[in-house]
Amino acid sequence: MKINKYGIAVFVTVVCACVSTSYGNRKKTDVKTVGTAVSEDYLYRQRPKQRECTDKEDALTSLRNVKKKASKGSKGGSKSDVATQESAFVVAWVNNDVITNRDVEYAAKFVFLSAGKEFDKQTARLMAVALVTAMIEERLLIQCAQRVSLNIPDEEVEARIEEIKKIPQPGGATLDDILHAHKISKAAFREYIRDRITIQTVTQSITGDINVSKNEIEEKMAQEKRALQARRHIITELLFNRDRLTDDETAKKNAEIALKLVMGGFSIKVIAETISPKMQSGGSSAEKQVREDALGKNIRIAVKGMTPGECSGIIKTNAGYAIVFVHDSAESGKDWLRQGRHKLYCARLSSKQPPLAGLDQAAGNKLIGDLVETDSVAAFKTKCGLHLIPIEELTATPDEPELVEIAMRSRYSGNPIPVMMQEDGGEIGVFMYESSVCGAAQLPSREEIVERVMRDKYQREVRNTFSKVESVARISIDTNVLKKVFE
Repeated sequence: MKINKYGIAVFVTVVCACVSTSYGNRKKTDVKTVGTAVSEDYLYRQRPKQRECTDKEDALTSLRNVKKKASKGSKGGSKSDVATQESAFVVAWVNNDVITNRDVEYAAKFVFLSAGKEFDKQTARLMAVALVTAMIEERLLIQCAQRVSLNIPDEEVEARIEEIKKIPQPGGATLDDILHAHKISKAAFREYIRDRITIQTVTQSITGDINVSKNEIEEKMAQEKRALQARRHIITELLFNRDRLTDDETAKKNAEIALKLVMGGFSIKVIAETISPKMQSGGSSAEKQVREDALGKNIRIAVKGMTPGECSGIIKTNAGYAIVFVHDSAESGKDWLRQGRHKLYCARLSSKQPPLAGLDQAAGNKLIGDLVETDSVAAFKTKCGLHLIPIEELTATPDEPELVEIAMRSRYSGNPIPVMMQEDGGEIGVFMYESSVCGAAQLPSREEIVERVMRDKYQREVRNTFSKVESVARISIDTNVLKKVFE
């Protein structure tokens, strides 16, 4: 069975990475008079050629010795050096570096671009504080790269851009079309990609070579066996924790902003990789598999009643606040729900056939609304029978992800889901979920176990090392100036 793509909300991610952090003055010496109006030619001029860091352990050494270096030579910039002007003014200080209003503006534009959304100043204003918090993390990583003169060759940047250009876009739009629509220059986009590669290189180099012992593999295998006997979930977890720069009120406000964006149609993945601070959880807040009983108390209570495709509200935690999106779930001993077979019914209604053909628009909408409000399969079948609406029994499998998505939405809501079957709305399908059958859970292969052990060790190392980097950094945010960014 084919379902028109317009029937389900689809969020297109053009370049879904992290928020860009460095669209302007990278070093204090780059700024003739910081805060004065600067042209893009000056901002993105060719930088002096740096030596390439062939040994990635150099980056690791720099990160681990950052406390010593900071205590000896990092005094931080003087605020008197910066003259605030309309076109470029300082929003935050990160050691000797600054984040300007132009940095924040570009970061917001990339969030909208990644979400496939049109830029909106009001929404951008809501996310400004959370954006700057995430940008500070990335600016610290870029500073670590600068300390070891880590240089990303132009060829590597261009190769990544060519890969992006090959990604199909809605309506056949090109990358140039999309950048133009978001008022993002090619120079800014090129620096955005360079920063993505730089940050990726530094975070990977933090751990150096990760070795996995036989005991670690056996311990992880035992954990996986125990996990299969528990209820488990695949989730994206957005964390908004208190720290030395974020009090409880600000953490809660950031969580509220993120939730508004999700409810407004922004992809949870885009938000996880942009305005949710990443290093608090050891990397980007990506999808992860968790046992339900291993979650914190409040998060566990929230997730327990959730179904795949559902986003929680704001959850209070010991460290601050969290928002959780459930991608998939599995019962004890069973495979993931989305990998199962799902029985559902579809009632098709056409504007050219009874019963809709004989009704005006108001009456037709009332009929469809009455079907959608049904709360059981028996009642759904009864109503369809009364109106002589034919019903088709369907089975959704992993080979039909759009139909599985409809089944999950109906399962979660307990009600039928209306879907346009044609672009002009001439035919509508109303789908009602009945039941699911999932196979037995399968233990991961040895190769998968090794990969998971490495990922766990990597995340712990990143989290611990970045905590040291952040603890000695000189950071300040001018919230009064930040309020002016999207005026």
